[in-house]
Amino acid sequence: MFKVISISVILFFFLNGYSQQLIIDDPSNLKKGIYRDFNEFKHNSPSIAMNYEITNRTRKSGTLNTGKEVIFYYLVISKQEGKSIGKIYGFCDGANVYVAEGNPKLGPKTGFVMINYLGRYCVYETIEYTSAYTGTTTVTTSKQIERAIDLVNGAVYTLSKNNVRDLIGSDAELSKEFDELKHKNEFLRDYIIKYSEKHRDDLVEPETSFMKDVGNLCFQMEN
Repeated sequence: MFKVISISVILFFFLNGYSQQLIIDDPSNLKKGIYRDFNEFKHNSPSIAMNYEITNRTRKSGTLNTGKEVIFYYLVISKQEGKSIGKIYGFCDGANVYVAEGNPKLGPKTGFVMINYLGRYCVYETIEYTSAYTGTTTVTTSKQIERAIDLVNGAVYTLSKNNVRDLIGSDAELSKEFDELKHKNEFLRDYIIKYSEKHRDDLVEPETSFMKDVGNLCFQMEN
């Protein structure tokens, strides 16, 4: 009897103290604040207060800036205060989520992009810059692209035909549909979202050392 009660107590504290809600579990209740890292974003638990004004600026892509536009967002913060905060992942204003690629140090020139879909894969638009040396000078080109954040491990993927096909590969039905499309580049975002909606319950937290310890302890008590 004592063993059964002890195991129940351990599991109670584990489930209530260590289980964490994912940001997609309740998207209508996004917590306002600054995310220091991916895990804070993933679990809707920003650790830094967000009391800064948000401004935005539109950037154009393509040759001579004639391509598609992407809106970048900035926090009105001093260099000194940004330096004291250090590297960050993104922030939430209570209604939308914004990320800065590469976990940069926070400052007045740190640009963020808005996540426009929260799910198994979180999708956002950005601009990709490519530089090439021609022999006499360096030419920089840019293009608007979409990327997806894997909510399991934080990996970031550019949405291309090959990447999307790989990401949805475990779903035979969606993969077959995608393979039969003639203009795949027009449906990259659609199929990432379809997969995310269909496989919402596939999100499983990696086993932590604490979980292993609990399992080992329960096993020892049972025996």
